[in-house]
Formats: sequence, C-alpha cells, structure tokens
Amino acid sequence: MGTLVFESIRGSETTVRAQLYKAILLSGGTTMLPGFPDRLKADIVNSWKTFVRKNPQTDVRAPVEIIAPSRRHINVFSGATVFADSVAKDKNNNTMITKKDYEETGKIIMKKKAWSNTSLSRN
Repeated sequence: MGTLVFESIRGSETTVRAQLYKAILLSGGTTMLPGFPDRLKADIVNSWKTFVRKNPQTDVRAPVEIIAPSRRHINVFSGATVFADSVAKDKNNNTMITKKDYEETGKIIMKKKAWSNTSLSRN
C-alpha cells in the first residue's frame, strides 16, 4: 500500500508533491486495523529511501504525515451524505431520480441522468 501511495505522489506535479506527502488522509474500515497508519508511513518513507538511493539527484525530502481520524471508518458515508444533501437542495440540479421517473422509464433513467450531468455527456 505504501508503495502505491508513494508512486502516486511521485507521478504528480512536482509543485504539489510536498503538500501531498503532508496530507495523506485515511478513510475506510480497513484503515482501522491496529498499526495501519504507522505501517503506511513507514512503507512510504522506505519507498522514498529506496528511490533516493537509486536517484541521488532527486528532489528534497518532504515530511510524511498520515491523517487518521478516529471516525475514518465512516468518512465515505459522511461525505456522501453531505454531497447528497447539497444535491437535493439544489433546485437547478437535474441528477435526482424520482420513484415516478424510475417506474416510467426503468433503469435506463440512471444512465441517462448520469451522462447528462457530466462533461463527457453522450448525445
């Protein structure tokens, strides 16, 4: 996992890497395993050390900070409820599907609504 995080950050713009290393936010039930945040940090630091040994001309080391909220097992749910609430309150938003819409159109309505509200809209 640490290697994946490290490689993701290494693949980002050089101007934001230091900020990304300092803002690794854990979310989800699996991250609640005992020692997970410490192990992830150690793995990222080890990946960085290995990279530096192979590439001595690399950029300056950025401190790694793992943000592990105590309620991270419900972060996704909390974020989704905030998002859903904001969508429901937006009268100009066309993403809501009513029971009536679904009953009249069937499951194709979900695909139509999803694509009509993205920049990748298909006509």
